[in-house]
Amino acid sequence: MVPAGAGLAAAAPVQPVRGVAGQAWPQEEGGEQALDLRDAQRDHPGLGRGRLIRPDRRRRLGAGAVFEQGGGGFVHARAHVAVIEVDPIRALEALMDGFQVMTAGQAAGWGQLFITATGNVNVFRREHFAAMREGAIMANSGHFDAELDLAALREMAEGHVREVRDNVQEFDVGGKRINLIAEGRLVNLGAAEGHPAAVMDMSFANQALSAEYVALHHAELEARVYVVPEAIDAEVARLKLAALGITLDPMTPEQVAYMSSWQHGT
Repeated sequence: MVPAGAGLAAAAPVQPVRGVAGQAWPQEEGGEQALDLRDAQRDHPGLGRGRLIRPDRRRRLGAGAVFEQGGGGFVHARAHVAVIEVDPIRALEALMDGFQVMTAGQAAGWGQLFITATGNVNVFRREHFAAMREGAIMANSGHFDAELDLAALREMAEGHVREVRDNVQEFDVGGKRINLIAEGRLVNLGAAEGHPAAVMDMSFANQALSAEYVALHHAELEARVYVVPEAIDAEVARLKLAALGITLDPMTPEQVAYMSSWQHGT
């Protein structure tokens, strides 16, 4: 289940070995029929444990900006994705996008992979860990490791914690195992290589132009938080498209007049 805004990328789909209730289970004698960890990290940064995605059940906590970037990846991998939200608008958007919407309590026993992306604290807690199934995987994509109640998880494990592979800790909780990726820290940084340069260049360009704007207009600005001017966002988008060799059609004078007038259209 992925809380709002969560963003863990999944390994590309492979042919599933089906078990009960249409869930995917590892092959016996010979390892899991899933992508190698290195393939998963290269193609889908953030996945720290080789795991078959299709048709697993994914829970994402949060349907904000982070989720918008990552949630579709699970859908393309043919996973069953549900969203946990507290914001009714975000929840409705997720529902209209075709995701199931649940509470954390409803999702805990249903999901197999849980990803938080809320920017909040303790969104998965003791009662949720107790309800999770054997082999559940948890990761955080939205904030510090505070999104998962790790103190409660360690207490429930009573010291039965082991490192099963790089960036994966296994907690034995009352006879079942729960896997934690990258110690609950930001998963795309802790278990992969973060955002690619082709994404970060836009962020840095936006920051640089915003700093220039403050330097040029500081005398007229108040001591408060400002939204980045739309013109800066548009300029960064224009420059990125140009760098990729993409051009857009400009509006004709007639179209500009139509869009600017209250006398036309609806």
